[in-house]
Amino acid sequence: MARAQKNTVDYFPFLCKEGKSMFYIENKYGNDGFAAWIKILRQMATTNYHYLNLNLQEDWMFLAAKCRVSEQILLDIINDLCRLGEFDDDLWCNNKILVSGKFLENIADAYKKRSTKPPSLPDIRSHLLGLRVLITPDNGINTPESTHRIE
Repeated sequence: MARAQKNTVDYFPFLCKEGKSMFYIENKYGNDGFAAWIKILRQMATTNYHYLNLNLQEDWMFLAAKCRVSEQILLDIINDLCRLGEFDDDLWCNNKILVSGKFLENIADAYKKRSTKPPSLPDIRSHLLGLRVLITPDNGINTPESTHRIE
């Protein structure tokens, strides 16, 4: 019997050279910004297909607790990271879904010995469309419905 396909990773590269985004986030939010960003990446690593759907209030509350920051600070950090190009701004603003193209590129090595290829941003968009969780200009769909949205 074949082993189930794994769409998570147990590690991701942590680059020692600090970029402009990390400098800005750490400068603005201190260690909270640095830690929140790393914890978001850790959560992405262990989540199927490496995206976080934060539409449900309990998922949002969990991530804020995991990052040990208030929900407002987490929202500010994520919004800044989107503006800096670290997360896909469109998926975040329209769907409250966090995906990082840079992160996906950095974990590609972990998929080298697998029968599945590493997911790409277009792959994840297709996956989310298949699950019917994206709001797109042409279909206006965003299911499953939740009355608890992050505003």
